[in-house]
Amino acid sequence: MKNKVIVSIIVFILLIMLGCYSHIFINLWCIVTENGYFIPQESNILVFNATKMNSGSGGWWLYGEDNKYYYALNPFGGYLKLQKGNEPSDFDKFNYETWHIKIPFTDTRDGKIYKTTKIGEQVWMAENLNFAAEGSKCYGEGGKVRNEKTGDWDIILSNAEIQANCDKYGRLYDWETAITACPNGWHLPSKEEWKALMATVGEKTAGKYLKAASGWNDRENGESGNGTDNFGFSALPGGIGRRAYNGFGFVGEGGSWWSASDNYGEHAYGINIRYEYDDVVSRYNMKDFLDSVRCLHD
Repeated sequence: MKNKVIVSIIVFILLIMLGCYSHIFINLWCIVTENGYFIPQESNILVFNATKMNSGSGGWWLYGEDNKYYYALNPFGGYLKLQKGNEPSDFDKFNYETWHIKIPFTDTRDGKIYKTTKIGEQVWMAENLNFAAEGSKCYGEGGKVRNEKTGDWDIILSNAEIQANCDKYGRLYDWETAITACPNGWHLPSKEEWKALMATVGEKTAGKYLKAASGWNDRENGESGNGTDNFGFSALPGGIGRRAYNGFGFVGEGGSWWSASDNYGEHAYGINIRYEYDDVVSRYNMKDFLDSVRCLHD
């Protein structure tokens, strides 16, 4: 009898210590009582600390941390994490925008994951759309590619090269396909929304600031054609296609992106970024051109 009492006292003390030095009891209680509460897979029930809870009816956490990571609920689903020791200078553990990480979004139509970036008040995909909608193509798919040295349209790419272009640059879309290609919750930006982006980043140097820091051809004078990617937009030179001629050209040199705005004819508004310039060119393309798509969050 005496031994049972001693064992019970030891177990009781151990439970008290466990509760004092871990978050197990709070986490267990929340898992049982709060709909949507979960522990991040990098953490565990002993060390995860939910530092800010949702103020609404759902009992899920908005921010949390453990001994290795800070966590935040991803507005596009799942959660974000930042390793401790890598905090930016303006870091606020209760504001994931100060973590300066590209927030992932998963397109439920095909499972592809896209990085995103917030620029001003707009949230953009940080890479080109790569959804295989009818009317879209990978660069070089089913046609001939322009030879940069001769100017002739006589290069036929292998299937592996075509797929590599899609993986790197996303797909190219005619305008009719582009206007409905973005996933739910996102849309093809209008002319006005593109102009708002340029005003935010600075119109005269928008191309330089939006271009990726690598992947662009060098200029004829030997200078780099890459940008500085100040805003995480990471624009790449995915080239263009023309359905009427079944041809593709200018990958490495430039890229064109559609808008949802047309002139009620054969043309629609878009933007063009080139390796040799630091600005962004506004243009109206024929609607059968195959251009890139960048989706903007609703």
